[in-house]
Amino acid sequence: MKSLINENHAPDILIVVILLLIAISIIIWNCISCWDKGSWGNMISGIAALFNALLLYLTLKRQDRSFNQERFETTFFNLLESHKKITEEIELTTCDIHETQIQSIDYKGQKCFSFATKDCSDISIALNAKRYYDFLKENEDMGEEAIENKYDNITNDPYIEEEKNKKLKEFYTWYKCKFFNKKYNITPKCYANVRMLIEQHKLDINEAAYKLFFRQYHDTFEFYFRNLKQLLSIIHDNHPRCIEPTRYVKIITSQMSYDEQRLVYYYSLYDKAFKQIFEICKVQKHLNINFKIK
Repeated sequence: MKSLINENHAPDILIVVILLLIAISIIIWNCISCWDKGSWGNMISGIAALFNALLLYLTLKRQDRSFNQERFETTFFNLLESHKKITEEIELTTCDIHETQIQSIDYKGQKCFSFATKDCSDISIALNAKRYYDFLKENEDMGEEAIENKYDNITNDPYIEEEKNKKLKEFYTWYKCKFFNKKYNITPKCYANVRMLIEQHKLDINEAAYKLFFRQYHDTFEFYFRNLKQLLSIIHDNHPRCIEPTRYVKIITSQMSYDEQRLVYYYSLYDKAFKQIFEICKVQKHLNINFKIK
């Protein structure tokens, strides 16, 4: 805190010292020009009065900064508390696959961020597949019964263990790709465009997956990101007038889970307005993730 105060007040102190030296020089010059018995006393009184005035100015400036700092911290920590509540209240219902069954699952709070990481990983599998697998169809050929039959045929056939594991892996890749293609509306055109951009090194597979995720779940996390943007904005708006931004950005990111940090990072690639304040506040430096914004 001491270094912060010195840094904030250094320009004012420098200006005061310069003004004080100029004023003393003028007073001494006047006293030398018209010297009499009271000159020394007048000179000392003048310097003391000037020094007191400048000290008063510095005191008022410091009090003003302290007031601004206190007002900022009140606003910041109130918003931070609201952000915690918003995070706890995020909830969504979605479908997922468990072995050969499609299940409806409810998520709330931090589990929503874990769900986002998990689903984006599965979207990446669909986008990274060597070929497009189309949508999972609900009919006799591709319904759950047919899927269970495929699964049973693999597990019940007398394959050697290595061959069986290979076929199960192929089955789950086929099943997941079809399921997530349908869930996130990954059409043949979408798949082809993403594959082309990845091969041209213009798009990262994870970035593509998160963009598809936000396209579907943007409304679920909208209030969360709006409040986070407001938190970062007040840090930016109050710097360098009264605060050191790094300290407050660290406070925000230290309260995020790993999955939450991933979602925040990829949202900065999805939303241009959020990316701007994200980069201005240098949030990425304080995330515990091993990649950088391109």
